[in-house]
Amino acid sequence: MKNHEASAQAHNEHDFEEVMDISHLPKEEQASVEEIFDLVNTRQVDMPDDTTIRAACHGYILSKLGYDISDPDYNDIKRELSPEKKAEILCVLKKRFEANKEFHEGLDWAMIETALATNDNALWSVAELEKAGHAPDVTFSDRFGFSIGSCWEKEPKGPYQTMCSYDEAAEMAHNMGLDLMHPIDYIHLQEIRNKIYDHKTSCWLKTNEEVRKTHHAYCGHINGYGQIEASRFYVHNRMSDRSWRGTIKVLWAE
Repeated sequence: MKNHEASAQAHNEHDFEEVMDISHLPKEEQASVEEIFDLVNTRQVDMPDDTTIRAACHGYILSKLGYDISDPDYNDIKRELSPEKKAEILCVLKKRFEANKEFHEGLDWAMIETALATNDNALWSVAELEKAGHAPDVTFSDRFGFSIGSCWEKEPKGPYQTMCSYDEAAEMAHNMGLDLMHPIDYIHLQEIRNKIYDHKTSCWLKTNEEVRKTHHAYCGHINGYGQIEASRFYVHNRMSDRSWRGTIKVLWAE
């Protein structure tokens, strides 16, 4: 594994084998996992199709994002924050909500807080979005509830948040219990706030299956005329300033 030690030192992380145990695999597959992980980690290749190798590499990435993959029932674990973490994320969201209150006309923070405080899964997802550096804020609301989405203005600094392919972006959003932001919402959000988020960045957005069949996906950015748009890009197109925007719909508390 040529670049493993240098990569681990550069990222100040534990060795691959310490984070994701691959000792049960045949030696040939261990070598493949290690080699492919190095390439995936340095963004030279996409996640492999081979189920065993993909699972090992994917497990490593999930561990980097802070998920407890040691539990065999990982996907069935109830996603819930401790009381301290709940208070912490609600405090962060309140400050951002009040700092952007001109965008929240007619909305009462108390109603937002109650809806989130009584919805463990949604609050956990929003906390994950915050941890990843997405600056989540309330974006839209209606009589049924409200949406909270990525409102970052500088690319997120969390692990693996940039230079990702569309599939990796969609997978990260899914693992956080989120959807990718819809292109229409992406454009509308910036229009109603009269501000541009992606001056020097771009982001993957929710893409329907028909477009995905062409190996393309929607990406939000500013075109050459300074206009906000969502264009189709090759799904494996990677750029250092490209991330993704997520969103979650939260129902009002009864």
